[in-house]
Amino acid sequence: MSAPKTPPPKRLKVFVGDFLEKNSEVPSEASCNDAHISVPGNLKSMKELKLDDDNEQKSQSDTIIDIDDGSQETIGEELTVTSNDRKNMSGKRPNSPLDYDRHSAYASAASKSPKRFYSSGGRAVVKCTPFLSQIISRTIAGSDSEVTPTGGTCSTRLAENDSFNDSNNVHKVRTGKTPPSQRRIYRLPVNLNQTPGEIPSDMTRFPQDAVWRTGAMEDSPNHTILVKGPFDASGDTPCKAAPSILVDRWDNHHVKMPYSLFSKYTDSDGTVVPRWDIVQRALVETMHSFDDLREAILSYNGGYSWDLNELENVIEEMSSQERADFFNTILPGIVRLALNLPTICTRPPPLLAQGHTHSVTMSQQQAASLLANAFLCTFPRRNTSKPGSQYDTYPTINFHTLFNSCNKPGRQDCRKEKIKCLLNYFKRVTSEMPTGNLTFTRMRFRCRIGWADSTTKFKKAFVTSEGFIEDQGQGMLMVDFANRRVGGGVLCDGCVQEEILFVIYPELIISRLFVEALDDDEALLMTGPERFNEYTDYSDNFRWRGNVFDFRDRDHWGRKYTQLVAIDALKHQGRKQQHEQFKIEKIMRELVKSLCGFQTPGFPRSAVATGNWGCGAFGGDARLKFLVQWMAASRAGRPLVYFTFGDHELMCQLRSMQKLVTQQDITIAELKLPF
Repeated sequence: MSAPKTPPPKRLKVFVGDFLEKNSEVPSEASCNDAHISVPGNLKSMKELKLDDDNEQKSQSDTIIDIDDGSQETIGEELTVTSNDRKNMSGKRPNSPLDYDRHSAYASAASKSPKRFYSSGGRAVVKCTPFLSQIISRTIAGSDSEVTPTGGTCSTRLAENDSFNDSNNVHKVRTGKTPPSQRRIYRLPVNLNQTPGEIPSDMTRFPQDAVWRTGAMEDSPNHTILVKGPFDASGDTPCKAAPSILVDRWDNHHVKMPYSLFSKYTDSDGTVVPRWDIVQRALVETMHSFDDLREAILSYNGGYSWDLNELENVIEEMSSQERADFFNTILPGIVRLALNLPTICTRPPPLLAQGHTHSVTMSQQQAASLLANAFLCTFPRRNTSKPGSQYDTYPTINFHTLFNSCNKPGRQDCRKEKIKCLLNYFKRVTSEMPTGNLTFTRMRFRCRIGWADSTTKFKKAFVTSEGFIEDQGQGMLMVDFANRRVGGGVLCDGCVQEEILFVIYPELIISRLFVEALDDDEALLMTGPERFNEYTDYSDNFRWRGNVFDFRDRDHWGRKYTQLVAIDALKHQGRKQQHEQFKIEKIMRELVKSLCGFQTPGFPRSAVATGNWGCGAFGGDARLKFLVQWMAASRAGRPLVYFTFGDHELMCQLRSMQKLVTQQDITIAELKLPF
């Protein structure tokens, strides 16, 4: 008779809910050796962990944070910031979780991570706050602890008044609202002694010497091409406009162009004339001062009394030579670009409206001419986006909203620096016009995703606290943490991640002319923009720092090997809304939004370069957003590079989560979202 078979070891499932932070109070101080700490659930004050000198030398030493969520309190507790904390809330990288001493106010209020400091004696001191409760999938065999199913999972249950015995250092489990025997204790290894490291070479980037999978440059029902192909890579002139004759359309499906004969205006003598005649008459006059420029702009924008003070301030702060260059060279170049619009762009771009997948390809020269008209505020019907107006679901495009006085303290400098970025762009394109093309694609995701039965394994992910999306993420699919009206506050007071992208890549601003606000299942893909500007800092401390010369190669359509995708996250401002982001319908919305952006058609599957999307001012939890984007990228067949924008502790935490998922080799379905 054969011996009975040993039953297979029990394997714990990994649940997405186990990664989500629970409200808890902080206990009294307790030291621990071997870099282990037990943190029961009802915690009342900040806890410090002092690592001895021996542990400092252990490169692989882990901090084990045990989370007891027995109190069953709500998740995502709002972070309270004192008046002293608010003194240093500006000048930080986008969406960095809040650090009381260093980080921006635009941080995730729900992101609480361990803080690490070093005393003068060289001893590491780690201030620990509750980390994400989670279960490590592991083999349980021969354990002294009782294994009890809890909410569909397996967890180790401790007896009442039991304790953790860790290297002869015993930490009693404190009693709280819920008896310890009914609490789940989760253990997550978090190695704080990690270095950011280099992005792995196998993180796929757009090819420098290969052709993207694109066909001939021809119009199709789903793609409007405003230029004639093919692109001549050896030529030094932009592609010509298509068609060769002017097409004037004035309807609800196309941009209402400044030169349209359907745009009427009442002249000073009371006669009704084409508005373009007034624009031409005002702009052909030589302008020697800011007052001349303002008078010209207001002459064809009757009924408005814009002061354009921020533009005036930028001009006044120029040196005498810079001011002379502006009025003698840059401004006349902008005017020429604007007035030549009828020959540069011979038909109006279609509106990329909600509910439709469509692409628009234009030359960089056409984008520059359209932006010159936006600079001079010539677009009709686009001076307001108030509810009930014709374009109330579209972003603003005329630059008067950026040029007017700023009434928000601290944002005047931000506006002026953005204006400097745009003036540098016009200086560049009026002296030497780029010859390439760019494409804007509105994408709608129509398929129903079976997340619950997905057999897709998680793709490779790399988390780093060093570098930025627009620098180290070059050649990847770079994520724009977008407003549903693309560009957000780029033409007013905004100066966070999206607005900064739109002024260092100024050609992106033209998308605001024809892209309607994004719906929940839509994203905007922007292919081929050229970078013109360098910058430092963030928010109120944002500063223009000069030229960038973008030497990236082009594809056979003449587009730079640069691709950005705009996806807008849900806002979770306020304590109640921050809790709601963990509801399944909210998570599902973010999954669909991310997958829509990452499932780009027809291009090589490059890695996704992203970060704390929807955190910061939007109040999202960085750990949840990491999981959501990782799931979506994996489903789209892409690896993921995640930038924490200088937050070392968050990097270590996310790497621990990544290690957990990777070691278990689970599928997306096995993450066990309650679909």
